[in-house]
Amino acid sequence: MSETRFHVGGLGNAIVDVISQTDDAFLETHGINKNAMNLIEEDRADMLTKASVEALETSGGSGANTVAGVASFGGALPAARLALDAFDPWFLTFVRTGGSGLCALALLIAFPQPFPRDVTSRLILSALATLFAFPLFTSMALVSVEAGHGGVVLGILPLCTAVAGVIIGRERPSRLFWLLALLGASLVIIFAFRKSNFVPAIGDVWLAVAAGCTAFGYAIQGVATRSMSGWVVISWSLVLTLPLSALGLIWSWPVDIHAADSTAWFGAFYTTVMAGFIAFFFWNAGLARGGVTRIGQVQLAQPFFTLAIAALFLGEAVTLDMWGFALAVGLVILLAQRTHISSN
Repeated sequence: MSETRFHVGGLGNAIVDVISQTDDAFLETHGINKNAMNLIEEDRADMLTKASVEALETSGGSGANTVAGVASFGGALPAARLALDAFDPWFLTFVRTGGSGLCALALLIAFPQPFPRDVTSRLILSALATLFAFPLFTSMALVSVEAGHGGVVLGILPLCTAVAGVIIGRERPSRLFWLLALLGASLVIIFAFRKSNFVPAIGDVWLAVAAGCTAFGYAIQGVATRSMSGWVVISWSLVLTLPLSALGLIWSWPVDIHAADSTAWFGAFYTTVMAGFIAFFFWNAGLARGGVTRIGQVQLAQPFFTLAIAALFLGEAVTLDMWGFALAVGLVILLAQRTHISSN
């Protein structure tokens, strides 16, 4: 029997979330404090679940959710590279947001959620950063760099997310955390520029801009998940920006769309459904439980997935030095996860 090997693993508690819509009368009847966490016994948990209406059970735990999100995001760049063989970056971006928006609309119709009136502007801002700016800028980058290269360069995203977590999420990492975050970012910068006499290519510039935009979008979503479920946050973000996606599709619609082959459409499908929608379910759930700054560092594992997928499906050459840098930033993750982070 062959030995199973894992490139990235997660360690955490196995948790099952039970989500149910209730009113204030239900909370009062069962003595539940609103807007607070209540520790209860197993018998009481079973009773509340049976008393709930249309209770939805889903896997939980910051470890499981975060690793699932990272794995889904890891395939985004290779999939986008496939789609870019037939579509331009603008059309691919609006296909992704429009298709994801329709999926989100269908989900909200099936499981109605209150309109997020108090955080509407924040959700729109986070959508523009993570759902529009990121795919657009990374698609522009992939015109001139390979997906594997782009995946490692985006290893700078955790440092950007840590900064955003401090500014927006009011989190306070320790000095050791910052040292490790800077070390991880330095490794990524050295990798990106090592063959160009440390002169960034235009693709690297687009990737850096994408990382900055996405980091602040993640932080906004992380704050929103403190009062809303992760899937609700991403669903409303997509639905609120559906008009922009529709206008963008009309503007960027290619005249030769019929010439696109099945491989390009598969790439567009993956970036739309997985990287643009489902991955955020797990990612936002992880942010809600582990915090923006700490969970953001797990993104350093994303190069593992991107390199593997790029080599397997795109035939890109994945050299030993690429794996070396990926392993180095993986070690930084392990150390950063053990540092102290406080919240204000």
